[in-house]
Amino acid sequence: MKTIPIITIKPGFSKPFWAGNPLVYPKAIENEGKLNLGDWVCVNDAKHVPIAYGFYNPHSMYRVRLIAWANEGKQFSDLKTAVARRIQDAIALRQMLNLPNELTNAYRLINSEGDKLSGLTVDVLGDYLVAQVTASYVMQQKDLIEELLSTQFLNKKIIWRAHEKSLQQDGWMGDKFSSESISENITIKENGILYQIDPQEGQKTGFYCDQRETRLLVRSIAKNKKVLDACCFNGGFALNAALGGASVVTGVDTSNIAITLAQENARTNNYKINFIEQEALKTLTETKPMDLIILDPPKLAPSHKHLNNAKRKYLQLNKAALMALAPGGYLLTCSCSQAMSLQDFTQILLDAGLACNKNIQIIKTGFAGPDHPQALAFSHGSYLKWLLVRV
Repeated sequence: MKTIPIITIKPGFSKPFWAGNPLVYPKAIENEGKLNLGDWVCVNDAKHVPIAYGFYNPHSMYRVRLIAWANEGKQFSDLKTAVARRIQDAIALRQMLNLPNELTNAYRLINSEGDKLSGLTVDVLGDYLVAQVTASYVMQQKDLIEELLSTQFLNKKIIWRAHEKSLQQDGWMGDKFSSESISENITIKENGILYQIDPQEGQKTGFYCDQRETRLLVRSIAKNKKVLDACCFNGGFALNAALGGASVVTGVDTSNIAITLAQENARTNNYKINFIEQEALKTLTETKPMDLIILDPPKLAPSHKHLNNAKRKYLQLNKAALMALAPGGYLLTCSCSQAMSLQDFTQILLDAGLACNKNIQIIKTGFAGPDHPQALAFSHGSYLKWLLVRV
């Protein structure tokens, strides 16, 4: 059996990794020796006790991405065994959540660090698996991962999407793989609503599975309301509002591709929705009073260095949304910026309310759905947060 290279953690630095943090930074390492990109390594604490196993990357700020922990058993020291078990565990969790089911065939299967496969995100979207890659080791292990996924999902095709900016930051210098292209959009079903999505050119994997339960919440409160979906993408919130009995539904997005898909989705489900290609802020400042506004903008703070600028944008958008609401109206406001904490986001909404002379009542607070698990020891994995408020 081939000897596994050992990386030793400095005294006082090992606690997060024992707890399950999957990302080992260079500053935590005492000794790493001469290793190559993608080497399968054992990470030891300062007393030379094995903590976990993972993939080494000399070019990345994430020097090791941990995949398996020593206390899981000796069999997890084997690369293929560890990756296979991570995939099996991910499938078992979704089965426990009753995914898929008769009404839904779109869900998150592998949630990167949350499923102990850092750098790999996989969504099940109807007859396809869409895999988004942000780590070099996944590029190297693509064939193994595809083999393991194909064994579990015999009748589904796999679409691979390489996130070039993340891979560049991770030091990947090799070729970018490309999946066999598909000639048309694919159809998925979520809570009984049909969607046409583009898994190759659309944002992320082509669909935001993380808001599935939030869209259902909008459906439950939309009856007889005038509803504005201010950053509608392919129309998810707007479609659910229509199904929930809203009197008027408008969806707005700056992307012509998104609006075209949203219009097609409305036609497919036979819903009457007015979709407009326009900036959300412009629509919010010009609209007639609405009873329910959904404000789910794209990521405004990709990192902490963008946070202050993002806060100003979130404040501007939320002020406009508050002013666009009829008295007693509801706002579902969201942030998918990882750098934005729930506390900061709540403060922004409070500041917006003070600036607009509005009194705000929090009805519900939430995060991504349960098919987007997070490692307790890795708080950075939590990105989506939302507030449903009455104004």
